[in-house]
Amino acid sequence: MNRVSIIILNWNNWEHTIRCLATLFQSTYENYNVILVENGSRDISLQNIRKWAAGRLSAATKIFPEDPDAKPSRVYEQKHSRIMPNQAAGECIAKSLTIIEIDENIGFARGCNLGITYALRDKTVKYILTLNNDMEISKDCVSLLAAQADADESIGACQGKVLLSESPGFIDGAGVNVTWYGAAFMVGHGEADHGQYNKITKIFGAYPATALFRRKMLDDIGLFDEDFFVYYEDVDLCLRSRRSGWTTVLVPSAVTYHFHSASYGKDSPQKLYYIFRNLLFYAIKDLPFPSLIIFLALYYPATVLTYIVKTRADKEAFKSIMHGAKDGLTGIPHSWEKRQALSRPLPQGIK
Repeated sequence: MNRVSIIILNWNNWEHTIRCLATLFQSTYENYNVILVENGSRDISLQNIRKWAAGRLSAATKIFPEDPDAKPSRVYEQKHSRIMPNQAAGECIAKSLTIIEIDENIGFARGCNLGITYALRDKTVKYILTLNNDMEISKDCVSLLAAQADADESIGACQGKVLLSESPGFIDGAGVNVTWYGAAFMVGHGEADHGQYNKITKIFGAYPATALFRRKMLDDIGLFDEDFFVYYEDVDLCLRSRRSGWTTVLVPSAVTYHFHSASYGKDSPQKLYYIFRNLLFYAIKDLPFPSLIIFLALYYPATVLTYIVKTRADKEAFKSIMHGAKDGLTGIPHSWEKRQALSRPLPQGIK
């Protein structure tokens, strides 16, 4: 049974995180370990995660019943500043939890990369599973994703079916897709779940809220682009994966539930800033030239205008959209340099 290292970030949302951990440690898969990156929280996250691991705090799960005896086999703690560059991973014991503490919020992309890099120091790790901390995960999710990846070495990533915790009969995402003009979206988001995504099938890309990545693929294409900080780093990774010829597969029986936008909030000023900045970052870096022209001339201006109208009564939202667009435009030369550095052409037929 291949080793799976599971990466979770926590930032001021310990209630969600311990619910995620409580369901994760009930997994039927035997050979996994968890790396939790404590991303500079300013609340009592670390103390309460420790309490949960020691059996002194209930996770109060919302979807799956909590087993109070399902705890990490061991808990390790590491200060990021004290990890030596050549230090081997210490979490070799199956079902262990390693907490890496960071002094400040370094963003999803960099924080996730830190956890992945630490995990891959263990040469027995074959797969990396990224989970948002605001998830609850079914017992057989890891087993199903790993089994699908084991069946075909050309699979670079496997995506589980993510449902909305607030509305369990509705879909949060069944993968990532990109239209011919460059609009990126989560497949099925907001749709009632009528079984329309219940078939194992190839998809455009994986949504990292629940995505299993093959180590060989990450060695080939690299990790998340840290310039994104948060949002659209997943779309960039999807496009790099496709460019390199890797396949992504939806495994719908691997089910998780997501409390959507628990960290930044729905349409919060901070979220709007990163979305409108990173839309330009990703488009300039990754889109084929014809798609890029349509994106810049039509799609991006229309999206900015739509959100301005949508949030017209919110001055802070307006400022965030304009600030994000400004920083995105300012960052075009850097994004173009990264585009030029990509050695493989993107396959035709983005849809």
